[in-house]
Amino acid sequence: MFEGYVGIHLWDGQQTDDLLVSFLLILLTIFAIFFRYNIHLFMKMIRNIWSVKKRESLFETPVKKNQFFHTFMLLQPILLCGLILFVFLRESGYSQAENIHKIIYEISCYTAAIALYFLFKQFFYFVLGMVFGDSEKYQWWKTGYDAIISIWGTTLYIPAIWLIFVGIDRMIPIILFVTLFILCRFAIIYKIMRIFYIKNKGLFYISLYLCGQEIVPLFFLYKGIIYLYNFID
Repeated sequence: MFEGYVGIHLWDGQQTDDLLVSFLLILLTIFAIFFRYNIHLFMKMIRNIWSVKKRESLFETPVKKNQFFHTFMLLQPILLCGLILFVFLRESGYSQAENIHKIIYEISCYTAAIALYFLFKQFFYFVLGMVFGDSEKYQWWKTGYDAIISIWGTTLYIPAIWLIFVGIDRMIPIILFVTLFILCRFAIIYKIMRIFYIKNKGLFYISLYLCGQEIVPLFFLYKGIIYLYNFID
């Protein structure tokens, strides 16, 4: 018997898509608010990327508003990487999460793994900076590093939006993500070379950096993501 209009049934994956869109829109909204009220700090951060001269930085100014801006700009790439990784695994057929709680759990796990990778690198940066440099040079470089990571995180909205909203040619945003990551690492290497380069030990420093900061942490991250995926599955 006819029971009246019962609405349109949810199709498979609609809850997942709605949740991903909500996450991305929340991040975009927060970024837009911070950008609106801190545009001068954002422009100063861009200048800090290529600057190799000691000057006052927004990351060194003990202002509470600046600290909120600084913290969000460093959290933003971690959150976006976790979101992009989940979408990529889902579209590749490796993740079948459709329940909201499981989706949030998976995204949280991938984000936590990337955060641990980020903290792991921060620890070794600190060790190398203290052993092979001095505290002033390390703080000087750390300012530029934070600026590079923050700008890189802002550019990640492009592949994230493509993966979630466009839905076609999904290898294009993945290639874009890898390209942006490589450019980010080159910018960091350039910063290190300009600040810490010593002619008679330059090759040793750059080899130590590439092995200890780029290759080994990425290997650990890859193994960690594989283990985490198997655990979740």
